[in-house]
Amino acid sequence: MWYNTMMLQFIILMPLFWGLSRYVGHNLTRGLWAAVITFVLYFAWLWFYDYNVFHGMHKHDWYLLDRIFISFFIYGVYGMLAWQLRGQYNQLVTKFWWLITIAFIACFIWTNIELQKFGHPINFNNAPYYKPSMTLYCLAVIAPISTFCLHQVRKNSQTSLKVFHFLAINLDLIIYVSLLFTHLVDEGEKFNCKIKKFALFFGEQTFC
Repeated sequence: MWYNTMMLQFIILMPLFWGLSRYVGHNLTRGLWAAVITFVLYFAWLWFYDYNVFHGMHKHDWYLLDRIFISFFIYGVYGMLAWQLRGQYNQLVTKFWWLITIAFIACFIWTNIELQKFGHPINFNNAPYYKPSMTLYCLAVIAPISTFCLHQVRKNSQTSLKVFHFLAINLDLIIYVSLLFTHLVDEGEKFNCKIKKFALFFGEQTFC
C-alpha cells in the first residue's frame, strides 16, 4: 500500500519532471543549479522530519508524512539529471569510481554505527530512508552500481550480466533471506541471555 501510494504521486507529478527535464536540457549550468536547489530543499525536509517526526514530538500523529512524494523526490530529480547530462555524468563516475567506492564504504559504516546506537535487538524502524546518512548511503549505492553498469555495457560482459540478471529476478528472495538471518541472530542473542541467566540461577541454588 505504501509503494502504491508513493508511485501514484509520482505518476501524477510526472509532468513536472518532464518540464524540469526540458528546462535543463543538456545545459550543465542549469543542471547544477537544479541539483543544488534540490539538495538544499531535500535536506531541509530531512531536518524537519528528523526533528519533529523521527523520535520527535509528533512521531505518533505525523508518521504518515513518510508517504508524501517529497521524501523521495531527490532520486527522481537526480535520475533525470543523470540522463539529461549523461555525457558528463558517465565521465564523472567512470573517472572517480574509486572516490565513489570510498564514499560508499564510509556511508555504510556511518549508517551501521547509527543503527547500533539504538541497541539490540535490531529494529529497522530506527533505519528509515528519511535521514541524511541514509540518503547519502542510497546515493552512494546508486553511483557505483551505475558505474559498474557502464563498465559492463562497454565490455559487453555476458557472464556477469547473467549473474546480475539472476540476482535482479531473485532480489525479493535475497532480501527475505537476509532479514531472516538478522532475525535469527537477534533471537540467538536473546537465547544466550536466557541460558546465562539460567546458569547463574542454577549455580546460586546449587552452592547456597
